[in-house]
Amino acid sequence: MPVCYPTGNGKLPLAQQRFLIEEAALQLWLGMEGSRQLTFGEKTVLEALKSAVRAEGYTAPAEVAGTLLGDLRDNSGLLRGKPGGDYFFLHLTLQELLVAGALARRVNDRGWKKARVPRADGQAWTVAALVDHKAWDPAWQEVIALLAGRLKDPRPLLVLLADPSQDDLFRHRLAVAAHALAEAGSQKAGEQADKITRALFPLWEHEAGRGVLFPHWSRALPALVQAGVQVDGLPLPDRLALALSNANQKRRRAAARALEAVGAMAATPAVLEALLDASFGSNRTVRSLAADALGAMGEAVALPEVLEILVEALRDPAGPLRGEAAWALGEMGKKAAPPQVVEALLPVLGDPDEGVRWLAAEALGKMEVAIRPEILGSLLQALGSPDKRVRRGTAAALGVLGEAVVIPQGLEALLQGLEDPDEEVRVWAAGALESIFAQGVRVFRCPSGLKILRVEELALRGSSSLGGAFVRITECSLGEPGGNGEREKGDA
Repeated sequence: MPVCYPTGNGKLPLAQQRFLIEEAALQLWLGMEGSRQLTFGEKTVLEALKSAVRAEGYTAPAEVAGTLLGDLRDNSGLLRGKPGGDYFFLHLTLQELLVAGALARRVNDRGWKKARVPRADGQAWTVAALVDHKAWDPAWQEVIALLAGRLKDPRPLLVLLADPSQDDLFRHRLAVAAHALAEAGSQKAGEQADKITRALFPLWEHEAGRGVLFPHWSRALPALVQAGVQVDGLPLPDRLALALSNANQKRRRAAARALEAVGAMAATPAVLEALLDASFGSNRTVRSLAADALGAMGEAVALPEVLEILVEALRDPAGPLRGEAAWALGEMGKKAAPPQVVEALLPVLGDPDEGVRWLAAEALGKMEVAIRPEILGSLLQALGSPDKRVRRGTAAALGVLGEAVVIPQGLEALLQGLEDPDEEVRVWAAGALESIFAQGVRVFRCPSGLKILRVEELALRGSSSLGGAFVRITECSLGEPGGNGEREKGDA
């Protein structure tokens, strides 16, 4: 809706709006004590905006702040809330980005030595001192990383964070520096990119070889990959790939986990070759982790040689490896759905391991293979298997296959599943139907059989769209019509 600001021309330029909301976000962020705060009272938000407006010299700061709050709430949606109630930013990352923007502007305009921010005690300190103080606080780490990306020259920030004399034994600040490097990029970071990498990667590699994986180091590896750094003259993913053939089993496991965390960014030819080699290894844990890593890379590695390895893993005696293979195939989506892969997955719906059955069902859903009639036919047939494990997996698969099940044969099979002697099959069938109902599908039993309609059509045409007497079977009990009165009868 149009907004008239109490300014000379009734307008507030977008650049000025951004400046004011950044300053207000910084004030709100600095006012947090002890823990991250997500919601703020209207009075608190207005005071922060008014303070920013007043500092810019507007003659009616309260009126401008109130109008800006309404604009941010009703038009841009950057702030959510209701008049008189609490407010929150559209997303936490947005709030962090705004705070980083306010800090970066100070540093870019005045330099590290002169850029200052207010403290809670009314004094002021430099942005460098603030970052040095807050680098230990997890609530500030994303702000610090985003700050690096907004700075014209992020090197002083990276030097501050990576200084070993100011770090603890486990180099928590160095890990923050890695995340900041990812936002800044190796080109702007210059030699600091190499220094941070040479400090962090050997630590990770050494401790991983002992079976110690500190989460803050492991989380930093994807950040280093994003920054495009090299180790020993190799891109970091290729260097991790070398560790997959290391004699130290713990290091191989750690490398596979790291590649999984990196995901699609690690899908280089060298990494793919190393993961395929690891998939043939004798250590089942490493093989399972290799399958995890392949799955995390998604469609980028849905190649014939990869699919062949994963199909073979579906037949492995080890349940975890079968499950990881099914999960990996699902993560690759449609590109992992040639007939031979689907045919290999169908028997896994009857796997002895419940978790594996579910992963196979979920994989079929992500592949969207149910659009092929022969696959749906096989699933419907499997729902009548004498083996309850097969029926359970099949009901789960039908629940995640979406639109393709919305045909009379598919819904009849699920209705029969509600009468299955096995409780788990009944639960899965009910869940599948509930998923279908949530898509706006309504099912009716007419003299000619099941009739499937959308709620939009029913809302438009009403019961006349049914064309005859019916028994409604959604949103009511599903007993046999005429048997015990559990179904609701009606006339069109």
